[in-house]
Amino acid sequence: MPLYAEHSGRLRIAAYVDYEFPVAKDAAIYRQLDQLAKTLDADYRVVHTVVGDPSDADAELRGRYQDGLFVPQDSQIHANDVEHLRATLPQRFDKLIDTLAGAAVSSRAAVIHRPEIQTACSGTRWLRGWSPDLIVSFGLGEFALHSMIASQLLDVPRLTVLDQTVGDTAFALLLPLHVAQCDGIVARNEATAQNLRGTFGTAIDTKLLANQRLPESLTDLPIGLQTRLAATRAPEQPRMGPLAAFRTRDCKRSEMASEHGFLVFGTERTGSNLLVSMLDKHASLTTA
Repeated sequence: MPLYAEHSGRLRIAAYVDYEFPVAKDAAIYRQLDQLAKTLDADYRVVHTVVGDPSDADAELRGRYQDGLFVPQDSQIHANDVEHLRATLPQRFDKLIDTLAGAAVSSRAAVIHRPEIQTACSGTRWLRGWSPDLIVSFGLGEFALHSMIASQLLDVPRLTVLDQTVGDTAFALLLPLHVAQCDGIVARNEATAQNLRGTFGTAIDTKLLANQRLPESLTDLPIGLQTRLAATRAPEQPRMGPLAAFRTRDCKRSEMASEHGFLVFGTERTGSNLLVSMLDKHASLTTA
């Protein structure tokens, strides 16, 4: 039976830049991501929840429209995805929610039901099907929170880029969590680097890259991030998303009208549940 698997040794990078894709205000971000992908021999996808009008983008950005990973905005989908992650990744999920609740001085239930947390969990589940090896995030806004949640739930290393002095915003209050849970920090200006050192001391230098750009060589990465990426997977190991097995009802082989059987394999978010449901209703097929 033929079974598709990617045997490429290339890494996969998920980038959290902004809700809208592509981000017309900063084409330089994509050029840096291009360079990082080349440096790491990787493919990358930008996670987003809104698609901008192509007519408003220049030619360089317009060519990016086929390269994003889109997360639909639907409250019911988001709530279902929260429950899915709670059921399939219980230890990581509980640890994350406890951490966020402690940082926000709030209850677990209140944290779980916050819209930004549910949207982040939904994005995490969509991203889980693509199986990234590295997450790169920009800024300290809500989308950076999404990247932190994805990184923790999927146990994927994260490189975060800070482009301004940390202020006293609601999301900036989570800066200690970002620093503790990421594997590298790029300070895009010296004021940001000095602000971080003043807040966290020189210990942050083990993670801090104050060269104002994403790394352009493997040796530029913090040693901890280099180690995690090296341990991600062996070269040429087949890449497949999580497989789902379906069993709709029991049947004996003698009940089958034909000896020709087949299996349905699918990663998350590929429509395999719907396909199996349709096959199950077909008069000439018996699913087992």
